[in-house]
Amino acid sequence: MWIYHIEQLSGRFYVIAIDAIGGSGKSEPNERYANEFDQTAWLDELLDAMKIEAACVAGVSYGAYLAYHYAIWRPARVTKIVCMAGRVASSQFEVMSKMMHWYYLLKHFNNRSMMKHAITIFTDEQLESIREKALFLIGERDILSNNHEQPEEVNWEIISYLLA
Repeated sequence: MWIYHIEQLSGRFYVIAIDAIGGSGKSEPNERYANEFDQTAWLDELLDAMKIEAACVAGVSYGAYLAYHYAIWRPARVTKIVCMAGRVASSQFEVMSKMMHWYYLLKHFNNRSMMKHAITIFTDEQLESIREKALFLIGERDILSNNHEQPEEVNWEIISYLLA
């Protein structure tokens, strides 16, 4: 998802691109694989291993959820977040209706590597805690599979926000 943005972003920032565990990529599960994982602990381990105390975190879709989830639970470790093609879920019903759409969309991916993702519904107070450090970029007709129509404008928005 970041292929149209990484060149410009890496020209200004030290960029580390990671793929979330349990996503629809090409990873194969091993004997230590579990069908759930603690997103916060996983990101803590990644940042600790790279000796990064605090970082800007950006994500697309589920990555957007991971970005704001981590910013809420680890505010000292996140300076800013950029969330593209993602939004804050307001209820479990909303999450389930969206998941049905994604179930049909992703059923041809490597299902052995897909895991159950628990989506936390945050309180208004928790969400308010990240207001000053969050940028959500959502298109009028946001389509994940075709997110490259305006990379220059998106890059400008992201870079301007992160440098402000």
